[in-house]
Amino acid sequence: MAAAAPSRGLIWTAAAVVVAIVTVAGARAAKSALANVADAPVSIPTARVTRGALEPTVYMRGDVRAARQHAITAPPVGGALRILEMAGSGEQATAGGIVLRFDPADQEYALEQAESELREAEQNIIKRRAEIAAGEAADEVALLTARFNVRRAELDARIDPDLIPANEYRIRQVSLEEAQRTLAQTGQDVEARRTVNQAALTVLEESRARAQLAADRARQNLEMLEIRAPINGAVGVRENLDSTTVLYVGMTLPEYRTGDLVGTARPIIDIFDMSELEIRASVNELDRVHLSVGQKVTATSDSAPGVNFPATIRAIGNTSLPQRRSDGPLRRYEVTVELDTSDPRLRPGTRVRLVAAAPPIENVLTVPRQAVFEEDGRTVVYVQAGESFEARDVTVVERGDVRAAVEGIAEGAVVALVRPSAVGTGGAASRAVGPAPSGGAAVGR
Repeated sequence: MAAAAPSRGLIWTAAAVVVAIVTVAGARAAKSALANVADAPVSIPTARVTRGALEPTVYMRGDVRAARQHAITAPPVGGALRILEMAGSGEQATAGGIVLRFDPADQEYALEQAESELREAEQNIIKRRAEIAAGEAADEVALLTARFNVRRAELDARIDPDLIPANEYRIRQVSLEEAQRTLAQTGQDVEARRTVNQAALTVLEESRARAQLAADRARQNLEMLEIRAPINGAVGVRENLDSTTVLYVGMTLPEYRTGDLVGTARPIIDIFDMSELEIRASVNELDRVHLSVGQKVTATSDSAPGVNFPATIRAIGNTSLPQRRSDGPLRRYEVTVELDTSDPRLRPGTRVRLVAAAPPIENVLTVPRQAVFEEDGRTVVYVQAGESFEARDVTVVERGDVRAAVEGIAEGAVVALVRPSAVGTGGAASRAVGPAPSGGAAVGR
């Protein structure tokens, strides 16, 4: 009889056993591989402490400016002005030439108004003087009449009282007294009218003076609407701050152009004397000690790739500049650099980079900058001791972009370039890298 075929249950059981065996074997292999990786030594990059000279280099950024420049502003004539004519950016201005002209319509109207008021005031004065002259003539007649009446009353009162009745004599005496009182009152009235007339004339003359002043101011405003260049130089047109009521950081505004309205006393044009250019830069307080007046620097700019422009430091600020958020904790000072020779490729407003080589610091111990760490307010380096590293306090004499001068460590010691705890503590350190060059360290940015 033929053998019975294996059942389906036995087949599935056998397959499950095979899968379990494979899984266990794979897990053991993975565990063994991980153990081998853990036992492998960790490689920590190192460098040696060397003695030599550290040559600091100060890097700065600045803007080219004209040593002498003049800002052209809208004249303070009251109210907005419309530009009729103006010089464009890059044009050459000649001293005495017109570079900006405004619409004179409003000022011409103001001048006509002022001249009309002036003529009216002059006519009022002429009229008032004629009235005063007529009044003074009438006052003279009144005074003469009063004096004549007094004289006649005096003659009438001199008669012998025995020659006329007593009542008549008394009447003549009273008439004399009345004539004298009338003369005195007339004199007072004339003097009062003279004072009033003089005051009225003074008021009219003051009105004429105000009208004259308004006319003179209108003429002066008309003259100010044509602005001439005070110096020879290149023209630079400013951004139109009157073109918007909303400003934000990074916003780009168009330049002023013909037809724009300009606010009173608004700067519109700058004229730069191109015969003498300078660079205004800033340096932090740590790098400032490496700079001095008369020190040579090299300027480069993207406007002239590959070209070095020799320059000289002319002045270093003694007071710090206003602190900005991007400056960090270090204070910054202004540095003025003068180009040895002017170059048409460097125009006012051009951004430049400056490099100043400071005198070298001789006979100092240097390590790569990445070997110096800050931990809990301490400055440390990790010195190799056998197969491990130990932290050692050091004093940083000078820092550069490549190397740092330190004290508190022996020459030839091997230091870690990374914090050992960040890599791991197992295994021996890699062999030390050979002595790195001590020169060329850079300071600042």
